[in-house]
Amino acid sequence: MAGRLFEQAQAAGLLRILDAAPDAFVSMDADGVVRTWNVAAERLLGWSECEAVGRPLSELLSDRAGAEEQSRAAFEASPLGMAITDDLGRYVQVNAAYARMLGYEPAALAGCDSREFTDPDDAAGAARVPAGVRQVRLVRADGTRVWARVTITAIRGPDGGRRLLV
Repeated sequence: MAGRLFEQAQAAGLLRILDAAPDAFVSMDADGVVRTWNVAAERLLGWSECEAVGRPLSELLSDRAGAEEQSRAAFEASPLGMAITDDLGRYVQVNAAYARMLGYEPAALAGCDSREFTDPDDAAGAARVPAGVRQVRLVRADGTRVWARVTITAIRGPDGGRRLLV
């Protein structure tokens, strides 16, 4: 009995920690049914814990305006700087965290060449690495440099060709 109470107390403590976390946390069972849903997941995905727990995650992600809208909300709400560029390196979309990191408003970066915001010494090497992880110095609006760990992922079009970079 004492062991079971201890396990329950540990689980309750873990749930309090997850609720305080700034990142969304969702746990599922083997069937994809949501078992745990924290406050950040509520903010990001729009479902309360009571609405989400016990339902398949796939249902929750497709139920409200489809997966595209969920992806857009996650992109915009992310505390991590995220940018989408076209094949020529022009910003198609940046989130608020990315724009803030560079000292701009998101709209001011749309259509700009991303290489203009990369230190020239790093831009040359960046062209040789079309996807993957690297560290670069980004140039802020005030001219200062900020180191960033950049992960680049290619988004392929229906024909298999690279369409966008995230």
